[in-house]
Order: sequence, then C-alpha cells, then structure tokens
Amino acid sequence: MQSLRENQSEHENGLVPWIVPDVLQINRASPGWGDAVVLIPWNIYNITGDKRVLEENFEAAKKWIGFYKSKIEDKEFIPKMRSFGDWLQPYPTKTGKGGNSGDTSKELITTAYFAHSSLLVSKMAGILGHSKDEKEYYDLHKNISGVFRNTFFDKNGKVKNGKETQTSYLLAIYFDLLKPETKIKAQKHLLKEIEKANNHLGTGFLGTPILPKVLDEMGEIDLMYKILFKETYPSWFYSINQGATTMWERWNSYSKAEGIMPKV
Repeated sequence: MQSLRENQSEHENGLVPWIVPDVLQINRASPGWGDAVVLIPWNIYNITGDKRVLEENFEAAKKWIGFYKSKIEDKEFIPKMRSFGDWLQPYPTKTGKGGNSGDTSKELITTAYFAHSSLLVSKMAGILGHSKDEKEYYDLHKNISGVFRNTFFDKNGKVKNGKETQTSYLLAIYFDLLKPETKIKAQKHLLKEIEKANNHLGTGFLGTPILPKVLDEMGEIDLMYKILFKETYPSWFYSINQGATTMWERWNSYSKAEGIMPKV
C-alpha cells in the first residue's frame, strides 16, 4: 500500500496506475484495478479490525474518488475513462485484441465501482470519526447508485444499454446497487446467464472473485459447486487437467493437445 500511495502521489488528479510500482510509467488507470486503494485497506480492516490501515490510506482513497469525479463529462455520475473491462472473460463476442475486455459494458463497470468505492470511503470516514466526509461520500454513493439503476437496468432487473453478462449482474447484486425487488429479479437473470453457459462460469478478472460470494448469498451454493467442479472449458478444473499448478491469467492459457493459447 505504501508503494501504491507513493505512485498515486505523483499524480495531482488522484490517478492510481495499472501497475504498482509503476516502473513503466504508463500513467493510466482502470476501474477495478485502481479501486485497490479502497478495497485492500477495507478488506484488511474487516479481517483484522485494525483501524490503522484505514487511517494510513483514507486520504489516498478519497483522492481516487476525486479521480473518478474528474472523469465525468456529459453523463452525470458516469465517468469516462479507460478500462480493462472484465478482462479475459471467456467466449467474448469480439475477436482479436478487442475481445480481451469482455462483453460487460465498460460504463456499467466504471459506474459500479465508482458507487461501491464511494460507499466504502463513507464507511471508512464513519469508523475514523470524520462525520462530514461520511455524509458527503454516502450522498455521492446514493446519487451514483440512482444513475446506475436508471441507466443500466430496467424495472424487470434486466440489463439495458449493454450486453447481458454474468458479470453485469454480479456487480449490480454484489455491490447492492439495485432496489430490493429489482435485485431479486436480477438474481433470476443471473441464473439464466449461468444456465445458458451450461453451468460454466462466464467471468473475467472482475466477475470471477465475486461469483461464489453472490451465489452463496443467493442460497445457490450447490450451483457454485457444480461450476467449481466443471472439467470442461472454461473452468478451474480444465486448467488443472491441462497441467496447471498455479492460476493462469487466461482460462485457456494452455492445453496438452495444442500448447499455448489453444482454441477452445
């Protein structure tokens, strides 16, 4: 976190670079990646109960929210910024280099993380006794959440203004950005997306970590076990059966039959 804060301090606008330490001096940020400045301290605090990690990173977290705000242009509360998207989602619609970002709307991803991190900064402020910041960032979260709901989901909990993906539903559900009745409907759409994939995951870097958490919350732990123990691509056991001993970057990094980057 110290390296992250040091790299961020090189940018007046609060940018958190893709890589830390930023030895390549790329000077670019992406939602979901830069949010590490908020998510890591928050997760450590929740595990340890040690407020020092919040104290050390609170100002950096606020600056990151400021970076989001600086990227708002014509659409209120929807920052316009570069994004890796749901990186390396399997079976993307686009082929070639453009397919690496997956099919989930980048605007949806950006707005979801903007809302979620704003809420966490508000919670940090409350824990640290900064009541003014607590209210400011909570109000910001509420405003972003309202725009998120109106822009990306219809009254039936279905994605609009973008492609339906597992990750689009996972982010909305896990970050609790929908009204309760709409959230229930969105959960049903998520299950349909998983069914379409024959009970395989269809997630990249952003959707995969929250998939088991959401299904557990929904009472669908048996479904999660089905996904976990799938042996055909894309799955964890596909990688294991191809000789993987660590987590690959891609779901299809290698196969015994075709070697590196097989077509599956």
